[in-house]
Amino acid sequence: MADSKEMPRVDMKKEFPNLNETEKHFVRKIENMNLERAGRLTKMRSRNKLTGALIAGAVLGICILLSLSPIAV
Repeated sequence: MADSKEMPRVDMKKEFPNLNETEKHFVRKIENMNLERAGRLTKMRSRNKLTGALIAGAVLGICILLSLSPIAV
C-alpha cells in the first residue's frame, strides 16, 4: 500500500451499505472532482520542473558567458 501512488477505490456497497442513491451520486461526483484535481496537479508539477530546468539553464549559461568574456566584471 505504501509503494502505490494511487489510493484504492472505495467499494460503495461494502463501505457504505445504507447510503441512498442521491448520496452515492454525490460521493461519485466528489471522487471524480478529486481525480480531475489530481490530474491538474500532476500536470502542474511537471510544468514546474520544466520551468525550473529552463531557469537553471539560463542562469548557468549567463555564468558561463560571463566567465569566458575577456572583460572582467
